[in-house]
Amino acid sequence: FDGRYVIDLIGVAAGGEARQTDILDNLELTADADLSRLVGWRGAKARVHLLSNQGRAINDAAGTLQGIDNIEVPDGRIKLYEAWI
Repeated sequence: FDGRYVIDLIGVAAGGEARQTDILDNLELTADADLSRLVGWRGAKARVHLLSNQGRAINDAAGTLQGIDNIEVPDGRIKLYEAWI
């Protein structure tokens, strides 16, 4: 199991469409399994990767064409980002 949590405090202080400050967060959780040890499937491995992004799209307040933070999202959600065997 592994995890990573990133919090960005970001804001538009002048210019742009509106002054705004927001907190954006990015939570990643991964689980890896050695299927050879668990169920006897020789050489097989599995991975599940969950991703949660919360906060608003601060880029809307900045009024730019290009995003200003790589974890900004229009709608926060939790999703299955990756799963494989």
